[in-house]
Amino acid sequence: MTAPPEQVEENMNITTESFLDTTTDFISNETYIHPLLEPYNIVNPILAVIGIAINVAGVKSLLHQKKNRKECLRMRKILLISLSLSDIATCICVPLKLFTIFAFKQSNLHQTKPLVYSCTSTFFDVLVPAFYVITLLNLLGMAIDHWITFTKPFRYFVLMSKKRATIMISSFWIFGGIVAVSEYLVGLRVLNTELYGDLHLCELLVNSRVYKANYILLALAPICLVAMTMIYYCIFREIKLLVVAPPPLQDFGQAKRALFTTLIIGGTFLICWLPCFALTTALQMIFYHLSIGREVKISDATLITLLRIQQWSYSLLIINSILDPLVYMTYLRVKLKSLCQCAFPQSQHQYAAVMTRDKTKEEAVTINTLTGVRSSIQVSTLSNLMAIESEVNRSSPDWL
Repeated sequence: MTAPPEQVEENMNITTESFLDTTTDFISNETYIHPLLEPYNIVNPILAVIGIAINVAGVKSLLHQKKNRKECLRMRKILLISLSLSDIATCICVPLKLFTIFAFKQSNLHQTKPLVYSCTSTFFDVLVPAFYVITLLNLLGMAIDHWITFTKPFRYFVLMSKKRATIMISSFWIFGGIVAVSEYLVGLRVLNTELYGDLHLCELLVNSRVYKANYILLALAPICLVAMTMIYYCIFREIKLLVVAPPPLQDFGQAKRALFTTLIIGGTFLICWLPCFALTTALQMIFYHLSIGREVKISDATLITLLRIQQWSYSLLIINSILDPLVYMTYLRVKLKSLCQCAFPQSQHQYAAVMTRDKTKEEAVTINTLTGVRSSIQVSTLSNLMAIESEVNRSSPDWL
């Protein structure tokens, strides 16, 4: 039996549009479950604190690295810092929203001061999706950076110049700000009509489903999923070719590490984002049909179960914030230096000198599993260098 749309909307209003379930839940035997006793409301803040600590440590390590004049080091460092800052902001909002709304409910301020409660809830409802959008765009930017490094190593400093990288990262944060304020702008436009009378903007945003910031996140997520999947598939395919390449282009150790690391990056993103996107999209469609009065053949128990699973899928997003610095920041500086040196060759002799020096350093360094990204970058770079070695003698030494 399907519950009336009004009843479902009344019970699940905050849950469907929020990233944390702070409403009153009842199981089948009508036993009250305190919001803070829900497992996901205990696990999510703990994961958020871990994510904040790891990302702060990552940013600190990046800022305290020895300054290097090489452009590739600076551009990649800016991308990593931008990704870490968006992850930190997301992890801060998650426990802060939970405890703020819980404090309102404990002191009954949501009843005595409903306007303050509505504004606070709306603020977090638009802020969290905005930071997730920025994180998605930063991950896409890192994928593009890796793709350029693999496929166009000699054009890297043109395609990823300081100006272009700054514009790209700034556009990520500006777009996130637009996502945050878009819900307020749409609410102001709707509020100007005569249908809502003296209703406050925050009260309108809490109760209205005309537009939500989550909609942009739901539209952007599949685009980033498809784009990143295709990018890392192309990188994976290129590394795979190195395994079957004839000598002297073969390097089984580096190729295997690069394949493994590429699978880690792509798999982490898909595992953390795909379940949340699928569940949120399905629930949005269900509640949209309920809001317009259409009958949906789904029981209340099934609906509540889906909502609980959705909350656990949000935990995967926080786990993604924890894994980002672990995956992207454990790079060997020797690989970056070799990449920079190879990108500005002056003669064929410098090619051989750079490759010999890099080979010596590789044998002296024990490469961690998570450092295969830089290893794979260098393998691809060296392969491209050796492949075009014959063309260097006929071309100008200035590749840029």
